[in-house]
Amino acid sequence: TKTDSSIMAVSIDVSEHWNILSVPVGMEDCRASVVFRGNSSGAITYTPPSGYEARTFLENGAGYWTRFPNVRYINVCGSLIRSDTFDLAEGWNMIGAIGVPVHVSSLSSDPEGLVTSNVFGYDRGYVVVDSLQPGKGYWIRAEQSGKLIVSADVILSSTARIIIRPASDMPPPPPGREDAKDLPKEYRLEQAFPSPFNPSTTIQYRLPCDSRVLLKVYNILGQVVDVLVDEIQPAGFKSVTWKANKFASAVYFYRLEASSISDPGNPFSQTRKVMLMR
Repeated sequence: TKTDSSIMAVSIDVSEHWNILSVPVGMEDCRASVVFRGNSSGAITYTPPSGYEARTFLENGAGYWTRFPNVRYINVCGSLIRSDTFDLAEGWNMIGAIGVPVHVSSLSSDPEGLVTSNVFGYDRGYVVVDSLQPGKGYWIRAEQSGKLIVSADVILSSTARIIIRPASDMPPPPPGREDAKDLPKEYRLEQAFPSPFNPSTTIQYRLPCDSRVLLKVYNILGQVVDVLVDEIQPAGFKSVTWKANKFASAVYFYRLEASSISDPGNPFSQTRKVMLMR
């Protein structure tokens, strides 16, 4: 961990449900009850292959699940961390952030060119992010063990940077069982990420209730070129990867059609566009 003599305060916004947070500064007292003051769950991290484990004392570089009874800001103060190195195990890892934002495209690894998934944050469901923000925690999947280098100072060669390939699965769910207030309140189709992309992009959507789901991809002429989902799915935050290896560079449209199993007379549909660029 690289720190300097600067003392900084970080204000972290938390939601009324599970959050993934981290310790972005050097602190003398790193008890979970002090850092995440007012939480209702303690701090829970993920240790492969054991799974979730509660922690009393927190460490820089790790991500922690913690739940709050209401929306608020928590403030942490300590020495500024400008770079750090996190151990990654093969498979899913919960990681933290440093004291300044770092773009995902600048993350590097040892060994160089470590292959990983996209980086996922959590906001009542998993969301692909493009930067690590101070105080937040994230999931990332590594295809082999190694070290993730997070730095705001050093610009490394492109060969040292991680190679991102969308994973075929999603990170593990929050500890315990999601209750009703953690489910989506409405249907929603998210913007595919990344876009432009080559050769894969991730499409996320939300289902407030058990639904019949149809997700198709169309070309600019309105012809169906791929069917990504055609099934009944339970309520929740969903994600699917479109692997477009056999398609040409172009603008495509993807359309979500969903209807409640219990009330099919009020169907939902939404269309967004995405660009494939070879």
